[in-house]
Amino acid sequence: MSTRVRSTLLALVAAGALATAGSAWASYAPKLTIGGGAATQNGSVTVSVSTAAADDPTARLSIFIPRNWQVTTGQAIGTKLGTVVGTASAVDLAGATLQLQGDLDVIGPMPAAQSQCGVNAVATWVMHLSAAGQTIDIPMFVATTQGSEVTIGPYKLVVCLPPPDVPNGTPGRAVFGAKLLSATLSTSAILSPGTPGEFRWTSLWTPYTPGKGTPNLAGSVETQSLVRVPTLAQISVKRTRVVRTVTVKVKGKKVTRRKVSTRVTYQTKVSESGQPLAGAKVTARAGGKAVGTGTTNAAGIVSGTFTLTKGSATLSVTATAPTRDLGSADCTPTSFFGVACVDATVAGSVHTASVKVTAYK
Repeated sequence: MSTRVRSTLLALVAAGALATAGSAWASYAPKLTIGGGAATQNGSVTVSVSTAAADDPTARLSIFIPRNWQVTTGQAIGTKLGTVVGTASAVDLAGATLQLQGDLDVIGPMPAAQSQCGVNAVATWVMHLSAAGQTIDIPMFVATTQGSEVTIGPYKLVVCLPPPDVPNGTPGRAVFGAKLLSATLSTSAILSPGTPGEFRWTSLWTPYTPGKGTPNLAGSVETQSLVRVPTLAQISVKRTRVVRTVTVKVKGKKVTRRKVSTRVTYQTKVSESGQPLAGAKVTARAGGKAVGTGTTNAAGIVSGTFTLTKGSATLSVTATAPTRDLGSADCTPTSFFGVACVDATVAGSVHTASVKVTAYK
């Protein structure tokens, strides 16, 4: 059977239910990572969330979209906004990890579900997922921020999940007793501002009290993700004329000739929001052949050399910036949330640059 949008939320009790002491934020450390096209240009965004298998299940998640980012609403019901992949652990399947995949679609308003999730939505999206031959629909509400929240930005994405660890047969229990472990959605309905700078996304997470099916408000935590625009890979080259003498036979006689080649020294500099990016993996190719690999140093630089014997070649570099988990040290806690900020991340990205190099004659 499949869950429907209404029944997905029925397990949540009133938002004012207080937690027992059974779950503290130390056992709940989710992560948020924002990347995709938004990290480099005015393009679609990728939103990734995850929790550890040992963490308490998530009851409610609010993701706050920074000011100046665009959110497109008003699309026709049934419009596909993007794709979703994820994983979940299923109690009813001996704890097996399910691979989830599907689409992010526009659906009609669901007032009762919104009320139970404690949100006033301006648009309703659904993550329509398939796993083990079953369908799981997880609604995502696009809502305007309220009160102090408006200082972050005008919009937030809100998801409420059913409890997976209550007894089988409990109304509103998650299909398969599935606990969401990760989800990554890519959508063009959210666009970056296309201007340089560092943008801080933040999110507020509330877990369930284990085995109770009630939200543990005291266990709520904040996680953040930094988007640094732009990330650039730049190439500079220096050519050196190399002349060597060789002896060859021409009609049985030894003849001395000069051979000219070009030693090309290249330097790749990778930067993020104008600051050097260390640890980026760089691969260089010239004329379609690999000529070097390396990792940028603290100055964001990696260098290499190759020899060009004649003609010209296009030197191209691909710089892969790694996803970085910055931990809590790089969090900037949101004061009015009143909870611990447990993690911050920067998404990985891939960038290319090229230049034409001509050999000495």
